[in-house]
Amino acid sequence: MTFFLILIVGFFLVQIFLKLYRYNMELASFYLAIADALRIAEMEGSGIQGVKFNELVQLLTPGNISLETPESPKVIDFSGLLGKKM
Repeated sequence: MTFFLILIVGFFLVQIFLKLYRYNMELASFYLAIADALRIAEMEGSGIQGVKFNELVQLLTPGNISLETPESPKVIDFSGLLGKKM
């Protein structure tokens, strides 16, 4: 009986830690995107002087940060754009 109780509690703890890990990774990518936007914005001659900082941050940051299970990544076929078949 205690074995099953420990197994169930362990299962829920693993789920909580996985969700926290995913959240932390998404939050880290958010802050890295902001850091990239700052680096790009301060570069001279980057060719994007007309772009506002807020627009640059929106382009580089992930869409949303949540604790839900992420969707499977979507695959985009770029072979048509390259002009050759793979």
